[in-house]
Amino acid sequence: MKPFEKARFLAPECLHLTLHFLGSTPAEKIAGVVEKMVAAASKVRPHTQPLREFAAFPNLSHAGVAGIADKPPVPELLKLWDLLGPPNEERPLWPHITLVRFGRRAKLADSSPVVPVELKVTAITLFESHPGSDYRALEEFPLAPIGSP
Repeated sequence: MKPFEKARFLAPECLHLTLHFLGSTPAEKIAGVVEKMVAAASKVRPHTQPLREFAAFPNLSHAGVAGIADKPPVPELLKLWDLLGPPNEERPLWPHITLVRFGRRAKLADSSPVVPVELKVTAITLFESHPGSDYRALEEFPLAPIGSP
């Protein structure tokens, strides 16, 4: 079977640049996450993050999801990541947009051509996701206006 036969592409409204993956988070901890997001958004101005490479997670041999990515992150994105504190996983920041989810792990080719994208980052958004479903935006926090201290 070809890897994309059972793949599910995400709806356009679900596309987002992943900064932190929180995993299963108890409801009582969400307020603390929101506080950190508000504080971080107020300290970083809007910016552009290039996305120029194909990415598969956790890797090409056992891909659960695939999309576009870029390393290294631009300084503003790295600052946001630092301000939000350590994520629930030990991986370094790898800015990416998930485009497709596979029904079962897929073995993908070493590389796939990517049309480079310059993504304008103007806000950070708290998303909720459930295995096998799309994402749902819960709250959005605009980044600091241009010209603010």
